[in-house]
Amino acid sequence: WQDVLGSGAVLKRTLREGHGKKTGEEIRPEYKQFVRVHIIGKVQETGKVFIDTYTQGDKQPICFEIGDMILQLVDHGVMLAARMMAEGEICVVKVVARYAYGEK
Repeated sequence: WQDVLGSGAVLKRTLREGHGKKTGEEIRPEYKQFVRVHIIGKVQETGKVFIDTYTQGDKQPICFEIGDMILQLVDHGVMLAARMMAEGEICVVKVVARYAYGEK
């Protein structure tokens, strides 16, 4: 697990490495860039799925702007993890409640 913040609040485990290399370095999204991600959100204690973009609604990835906390299409922890991902990367992210949707 990679500790995104260094506090254990947002953890990221890569399942498949991304691509998109530029001069030997992975390209990662910058502040104000738009990204598209599929999300499966589960409550860790119960395993209950509360969001699944693969099966719910129009089955399309969520598109959001890195750093946009006004629309709040995704929780802060997912945005932080997305900022650390390379294009095409698949990962598991564990987020504590304060960086997610809260305790409820």
